[in-house]
Amino acid sequence: MKYLIPFLCLLFLSSCKGLVIPGQFAAVEELALKRKGKLITIPVGTYTAKIKNHKNKKLKLKLTGINKNKYFNFKIPKKVDLPRENGHFSLTAAEVRQPYDVQGTVSTEKTLSETREDIEVCSYQDRDFFCTRDGFGNRHCHLNNRTRYGRRYVRYKLETSVRNVFVELLTPATNLVQSHFNGEKTFTKRIYSHIQYCR
Repeated sequence: MKYLIPFLCLLFLSSCKGLVIPGQFAAVEELALKRKGKLITIPVGTYTAKIKNHKNKKLKLKLTGINKNKYFNFKIPKKVDLPRENGHFSLTAAEVRQPYDVQGTVSTEKTLSETREDIEVCSYQDRDFFCTRDGFGNRHCHLNNRTRYGRRYVRYKLETSVRNVFVELLTPATNLVQSHFNGEKTFTKRIYSHIQYCR
């Protein structure tokens, strides 16, 4: 008997590791961000940057050329779920454990292609009996699970998602913006309408 194992397309995304969004970070004023208990000065300017939601426990901001390209962490309080696709969030300096309030917006646009066809590589579990005889001539049989590889015919539509992330750092308890991050990530996945058995 065969047990089909879907050949899944993994997205960076929405996985435990979190989606890394590349973009630009603009410091309107000179900043001081905490890293391992020390304040790191960020001069006024625009930096190549990446931002990542790490397991919904902290936002990690990486600025190229600052502090040897290490991440600055912004803690996410328990019971706070940041939007994955669309929504707004706002956190205080005390909550993120940085000198600034944080607010941001996540927006995602999705499009579907026409229906496509393909032959995919796949795998499945196959069960069979394996028998041997011992030194006394007694027969012993075992149920064996084997992973086999094959191909399968599929029909699908390709879903393309464009995710935009905009984050601002503000002077605490004010609307004074000290810096902002603007990033975008495009990724795709297959939406299946038909999957044949793997063989």
